[in-house]
Amino acid sequence: MTLIARFAVSTLVVAMALRSGEQQPRGLDATRVTVSRREIRVLFPAETTHRWGWPGRSAGANSASYAWIVSVDGIDGPRSLMLDLWQTDDRARSFSSLKDVVAAGRAQLCSPGMVQQCHDIGMRADVQGARVVLTLRDSAVIAQLFSMRPATVNVYRGRPSASDRPGMVRAEYVAPQIPMPDSAFRADVARRRRQYQASVNTIRRSIGAGSEFRDSTILLETGDSTVLTLNEMHCSFDACGGFSIGVPDSSWALDDTTIAAIRRPGPVSTGGMLVYSSVGPYLVGRRPGTTTIRVRDIHSAADTMPSRDPVPSSLQRVLRVLPRLARIEILPRPDTVQAGATVEFRTRVIDRAGQEVTGLLTEWRTQTKPYAQIGLQASRSVRFDSTGTAIVAARVGHRIDSLVVVVVPRRR
Repeated sequence: MTLIARFAVSTLVVAMALRSGEQQPRGLDATRVTVSRREIRVLFPAETTHRWGWPGRSAGANSASYAWIVSVDGIDGPRSLMLDLWQTDDRARSFSSLKDVVAAGRAQLCSPGMVQQCHDIGMRADVQGARVVLTLRDSAVIAQLFSMRPATVNVYRGRPSASDRPGMVRAEYVAPQIPMPDSAFRADVARRRRQYQASVNTIRRSIGAGSEFRDSTILLETGDSTVLTLNEMHCSFDACGGFSIGVPDSSWALDDTTIAAIRRPGPVSTGGMLVYSSVGPYLVGRRPGTTTIRVRDIHSAADTMPSRDPVPSSLQRVLRVLPRLARIEILPRPDTVQAGATVEFRTRVIDRAGQEVTGLLTEWRTQTKPYAQIGLQASRSVRFDSTGTAIVAARVGHRIDSLVVVVVPRRR
């Protein structure tokens, strides 16, 4: 089973867990989970199919799989008791019984994430009647998962043809009982869970300016303008989402106001009323030169959220104002190259006075089979592996150049 596939399955169990009182999916509500200090026993609903296995996999199709999963919000973060079996090649495979499927699978304890960590902990997987049974008798792992005595756990059952929607069932606590957590233990668990959240979550802030790379120098031609934004990116494992946050205009500053100015859009008359735009502030280039833009007193709800790195309250970014440009050129400009060849590309930037502007990084975009690449470099080394057409594009500020290269077979 691939790491990404494990991430998708275990994350699905947690993300789609039903809220208390919501109707349970058909079938999974028959799952029984009993917990004591010495044993966890999970009895999944009876299987109704009499055919086990999967057909051959066609090109581009997903791998077939069987999975029986119980996810618990443990004292150190969520964990999953997982029995799974995945198609590892394109061939069809059949099993004579459910017992053969279970015997071929692997029972492990897994943590969520794109790079998922799974461990063999001595969990047994058996079949009782037509029901899959998971049994764990490791008191240390049981304490890690159930010391807070969660009332419910999330369950999932996957098959090659059709899978149940993840559901939620109650945990039954039996003798010898796990003791009820006291206030000191609850406080310690709260601290440990926050540490776990900080280990998997990252919050970053950055100054945005049009389509410029987040950490690169902002390039702006004299007389041009670009909108400034203050951006916040929230990542959990490798899944990220971002948005803009607001700060007062007084939070923005420039080290040298003769090179550029920070302005706010003026009001627009609409229906006889003056309305101010929510866009801005924005930068205006005044003369060629380099300075630094700064923003301070940044605050949002993220200030108190757990994050791997501290969330900054102030930022800065370099601004370079250029003379008015005439064009950029990609060099060299081959019409054809042989498959397997590597070409080192660079750009030449010319201003309207005919002078070359140096010291600029180029945003490169290359589309060569079988994949595309993007990067910010002074030059770009491109290897042309497959025959056909390839595209090389370069951007400096708002100036763009591109070329199409025909890749021909290598000469024998």
